[in-house]
Order: sequence, then C-alpha cells, then structure tokens
Amino acid sequence: MESEFSQFVRQLEKIEMETKVKKVKINPKENAKWWYNLSLEDKQKAFYAVISRMHKAEIEDRGNYRHSLYDIFKFSADMHDVGIECGYKELHDKLEEDDVLDNLSNLQVSDENGIFNVDVNIDDMEIETEDSHGGGKTLKIKVINRQEEE
Repeated sequence: MESEFSQFVRQLEKIEMETKVKKVKINPKENAKWWYNLSLEDKQKAFYAVISRMHKAEIEDRGNYRHSLYDIFKFSADMHDVGIECGYKELHDKLEEDDVLDNLSNLQVSDENGIFNVDVNIDDMEIETEDSHGGGKTLKIKVINRQEEE
C-alpha cells in the first residue's frame, strides 16, 4: 500500500504536469454537433462508458478529482482543465460526501430561546429537504441507531 507521503508526492507531480502540458481545447458547439451525429447505439455506449467510470470514481472509490481523471478515465494532465470547463469538477465536488456528520453522538438544535439536545448514539443520519406548502422547504433529519434496529 502506498504511503500518504508517496500519494502526496504523486499528486504534486500531477499538479506540476498540469501546468506544463498543452491543454486540450474542446469546442462546445462542435462537441454538441458530434454528439447529435452519433447513432443511438453509440450514444448509449458512450453514456454507459462515462457513467460507469463516474460511478467507480465517485461512489466506489470516493477518490479525488485527479484520481477520477487520471486513474479511472485514464486521461493525462492535458485534460485537467477540460474536466473543469465541462463541469465534471463541480459535479465531483458536489458528490463528495461531507465527513462533518461522521462520528456524531449528540444532536443539538438551537434558537434564540435556547438549546435542545438529543443525546443518542448516532450511527448514521439521513438528511433531505422537502418542498413545503407556501414555497419554503422542510429539513428532514432521520437519526439511525443500528443497535436499536437489531
């Protein structure tokens, strides 16, 4: 297994390469024309190829942007900016799970009147929003305690 320092050095090398290589330029209009000229079968194959690689990178491996680009898609440094320009980096960042909620043991809700504490052994949380009547949203928090489920 590669040490964290070795991984760090490898990332620095990739960053250095990104500054030195000639960037790939993809014209969005020409790319759209290329897409619409593909047969339905070729579009389906392209969709499957891209989404399955994104799933591996984002869901299975939970790697960083460069891991996705270089290790999963097998691109070189010249595609770094293309991934940013087409929105993949932004999508990657949005899919990245926030570890702020890991290892919680207490849920606290507060307002100007005080604090409400829920002391539970939280194994996991599901957070979602739901449209409320009147145009707002409701924040739903489901606390999961696996010991109680068993």
